Amino acid sequence: MAAAVITATTVQKELISSTIISGSAERRLVRLYLEGPKATQSDWFLLSTYLGATDAANVLSYNAVTMNSSNACVAEATTGLTYDQDDYKLVLGSATVGTTFAEVIYYTE
Repeated sequence: MAAAVITATTVQKELISSTIISGSAERRLVRLYLEGPKATQSDWFLLSTYLGATDAANVLSYNAVTMNSSNACVAEATTGLTYDQDDYKLVLGSATVGTTFAEVIYYTE
């Protein structure tokens, strides 16, 4: 099975209580939570779907775990979690399939 986009079943945004001032622009930090079914290695979340292209270009950090059918979790960061800034893809590199939980920190103006 070829890698494909994951459609999140749960999406939540949380404003982090801090503000960054850069020049005359005020920027706010936001935490995005995504949950969705991962079917194969290298499936990805398309962040521009949930953030828009402007905010998806402002990703500061990310993390993800995938829980398999035995409820064992694998940290995606240890097996090749990457963010493709050009295509806004958060790529999950582990071979573990199941439910993926991702957290993304980004800033918005």
